Amino acid sequence: QMRKREECAGGAKRRKGGKGVQEDSPNYLDQTSVHPECYELAVQIVEDAGVEMADIGSDNFRSSIQRLDPGQYASPGPQVIASLCEPLRYDYRTQFSAPLLKSSTSEEARVGMVTEGRVTNVTQFGAFVDIGAHRDGLLHRSK
Repeated sequence: QMRKREECAGGAKRRKGGKGVQEDSPNYLDQTSVHPECYELAVQIVEDAGVEMADIGSDNFRSSIQRLDPGQYASPGPQVIASLCEPLRYDYRTQFSAPLLKSSTSEEARVGMVTEGRVTNVTQFGAFVDIGAHRDGLLHRSK
């Protein structure tokens, strides 16, 4: 079940209390956007850079990782390097602007309406999507 959640959520990790660093995790990579299936490769990249996992997120860590040649690693190596250089707890969804409806109420939304949205949360029963209304909409997994 855990594996399914990770794949469906694009590698999203459950955080203690729903926010911040997973304090009770024994793995420093849980603070990054590196997918758990790539942890072994990430460890190799960190070793190749000559830095310690405990320094993850520091300026020295990022600059050491950035000095590596991404071309020396097969896919998904370049993506893992990019993820290791991101700030801790980086959420790539923030780079996209939220969809805008004409008003900020859900009155404008209609059944069958097609609109753009930004996934804000993934659950076992579906995904919550920000479409610019007052509340996020539920995209049920059966639909």
